[in-house]
Amino acid sequence: MLVFVKRGPGFLDNQWFNGAIFNYAENILRIRDDREALLCLDEEGNFEKVTFREMFEEVKLYAAAFRKHGLQKGDTVA
Repeated sequence: MLVFVKRGPGFLDNQWFNGAIFNYAENILRIRDDREALLCLDEEGNFEKVTFREMFEEVKLYAAAFRKHGLQKGDTVA
């Protein structure tokens, strides 16, 4: 795979990782330690920290529930 293809004189004319596919969820869920993954602040000023471990456990619960109800790879979740 080519990492960089120069198509023109400007920065926006260039292509990076042309044809690459990147799954953010798959990559972020590889980390399962107690470092902070998310820092959340809502409109009322409530602040919450979520670690990579907590995020992984939460996703694991949702994934199990989706499988239990027949959700399969390629299905749309809105």
